[in-house]
Amino acid sequence: MSQSKHHSDFQFLSGNLLVIALLALLGQFSSVQASDLTPSSVLKLINEERLARELAPLKENTILTQAAEAKAKDMLKNGYFSHNSPKGENPWYWLKQSGYSYQYAGENLAINYESAESQHSAWMKSATHQANIVNTKYQETGIAIVSGKMKGESATITVQFFGAPRGALSPQSKPIVSAEVPTLKPVPAVLPASDVMPTTLDRENIIPQGVETPASDSDRGWATPWTKLEQWLAPYQTLIRGLATLLILSVAVAVPAVFVSEAGLILWRHFGIRTKHADSAA
Repeated sequence: MSQSKHHSDFQFLSGNLLVIALLALLGQFSSVQASDLTPSSVLKLINEERLARELAPLKENTILTQAAEAKAKDMLKNGYFSHNSPKGENPWYWLKQSGYSYQYAGENLAINYESAESQHSAWMKSATHQANIVNTKYQETGIAIVSGKMKGESATITVQFFGAPRGALSPQSKPIVSAEVPTLKPVPAVLPASDVMPTTLDRENIIPQGVETPASDSDRGWATPWTKLEQWLAPYQTLIRGLATLLILSVAVAVPAVFVSEAGLILWRHFGIRTKHADSAA
């Protein structure tokens, strides 16, 4: 009876340890997925898209990156998600402030995506974003991803500027800007892109024109089960990582201890029974 009970307890403990290990691994997997949104991962997907279409990959430009970071921080600070600020500053204002001299420029925006893949998928489903990503005129890019509070809600904003430096291409038609601005919600969204084609090489003469309308759900590309799970888990990522690490360490210590205990019990029973039989024979 005692031996049967011991094996039953051992099986129960082993089963629980297996469940704990699986939960820990799932927690680690979730945290990896949620931390995948980085400028390098965004650029990697965009250049893969361009190479698949036999287009030259975009090169990182530090001045464009500084402009993107300044724009992203301004949106968080002033509580807006739009190509144009409440003060009327358009995307090209940030390029001018950073000192980037361009012939062609464009801007893609996104908010509250947890992975580069889901954000890239949303951009590629939007005609205006896709047009910027595969535009043959653009040669350089700068990407910034900034997290903080916007109107009391946690927000992660991605700003990407595209550019062709002055003198690299011949200027063509007048400026064209297309901007669709959704109502701010704590869910992933994108703004169909802004792009500009100046009539001259002088940035001062660029006057963007455009229309702002609500973006559709199909363009945003965020109504997928995995994205919803990512959104639900996002506030708990730090806790999940901590628990996952603790559980993995617990499993690493507990599993060997259980097997050592089991082996010791078997040895004790074996030699203990033999000693008892020897005493009885004497």
